[in-house]
This record gives sequence, structure tokens and C-alpha cells, in this order.
Amino acid sequence: MSEQKRQKGDDGTHIIPRNNDAIDIDDDDGLPDWCLCPISSEVMEQPVNMDSEECECVVDLVSFTDFQKKDTERCPACGDKLLSDRVQRIPVLRDAIQKAVQDKRSSAAAAAATAKPTLLSTTSIELDLDSVPPDIAAMVREIADATTEDMVAEACQKISAAARNSAARNSAEDRVQIGKAGGMPLVVAAMAQYQESAAVQEQACWALCCLAIDSNNQKAIGKADRVEAVVSAMRQHEASAGVQEAVCAAMANMAYKNNKNRIAVAKAGGIEAV
Repeated sequence: MSEQKRQKGDDGTHIIPRNNDAIDIDDDDGLPDWCLCPISSEVMEQPVNMDSEECECVVDLVSFTDFQKKDTERCPACGDKLLSDRVQRIPVLRDAIQKAVQDKRSSAAAAAATAKPTLLSTTSIELDLDSVPPDIAAMVREIADATTEDMVAEACQKISAAARNSAARNSAEDRVQIGKAGGMPLVVAAMAQYQESAAVQEQACWALCCLAIDSNNQKAIGKADRVEAVVSAMRQHEASAGVQEAVCAAMANMAYKNNKNRIAVAKAGGIEAV
């Protein structure tokens, strides 16, 4: 018999088998609140309602039984008075919780199966994180350590948000610091590693677009491989309006008052692609 625990329910003292394979207590991270017991903050294996005129709280039977050892008169979640220690199981909710846990496991397994090496492990890019503000260092580190397209796209989006003109941040200084930390070559490396991902290409191009507002970044982006990465995104994702818009914006900022970059865009086929 699997591990068991003696608990008190509406039919007196009984034994409930604890199926340790059903729900792993480590699975609570990222699950919706309705899956978690308000007493223990862990996944509910046996969700129950309590015997009360007003209380509608749902708790896990194990946590409720443990709480009853200290207080048999109050709801352990909200403190309302209980009429008795009787409980009513909620099998529909139990099944929904188990499905949510399984879906989370499946999603995690799928993400792991498609994960790629970090950008730092596949390139020779050198970062300078010690000389920039901590929030900028964390932002650049996030894209450097990303292993899935969703993570990379989100990291690129954060860089573009910091680098675009914003009253909430000193964007001009942020652009300088992101460039100094090595954020720009990381964005280009992300485009090369996730060429098939429209989301990565779109967010990376917006990041380059915003970084190119700084003149030093603009010159650095004008290197052949970086211009070619942007033009390639436009060609590879012709059906994505988001990518097309982001590429056009990036090329516009690259070429703004910069003849060398204009020539680089033309040589890379940017005019024909547009």
C-alpha cells in the first residue's frame, strides 16, 4: 500500500491513500491560485468545502485536518465559525487541478525539448556587466542566458523598452549602457540562432531599432553581419506584418544621417527586400 495518512472526514476516521505520483508538491510554481491551498500554499490533492453558513473557502483536506488539531471551531482560511468538522469533497475541482498540473508538466517538457544552448555558450561575445548599472546588467544577462525562443523574445522586448524614448527612464543613457555591456551583439546572435522564430526576429529588430538612436550604437550596428541579419529577417518572414514593420524601423534608424550604413543596407539587399 502507498504511503497513507489517517484523517477525519464526514464519515468518521478513515484512511486516504496518498498517491505521491498524482501531484508533486513542487508543481505549485506557476499554477493558478485556485489550485493552491490557502493554508499551505501547496497544490490541493483533496479540495474540500467546510461546514459553514457563510464560509465558501476551499482548502486541502490534509491541511484542514492538521489545522483541526489546534482549532475545531474556525475556518483555517478566513476565520469564520464552522458548524461542525464535516467536509465535502469537490471531485470536479480535484480533476481540474490534476489537469492543470499535467498541462504544466507537458508545457515544461515541450519547452525543454526545444531548448537551445545559451547565446554565450555558442558565441565569442564578451560582456562587460560590471561597469554598467545592475538593472542593465540583469537585462543583458537575461538574453545571454536564455534557452528558448520565448525567453529570447521577452529579453529582446525588455531591451527595446529600455532603449526607446521614455519619460519613465533615462533612455539615452540606457542605450549607451546596453551597448557598452554587449547587448547589441547578443541581439544579433539571437537573430542568427532563432532564425525560424518570427517573435524573436520582430523583438530583436525593435531592440536594434531603439539602440540605433544612439550614434555609437548606430555605427556598430552598421557592421555587415548585423545589417544582413536584419535584411534576412524581412526575407524569411514575409508573411509576418510585425517582422516587416520592425525591420523597416530598424533599417530606417540604421540609415538615418549615416551614409556608411545606407551603403551597407543597400549591399545587403535591403532596398530590394523592402
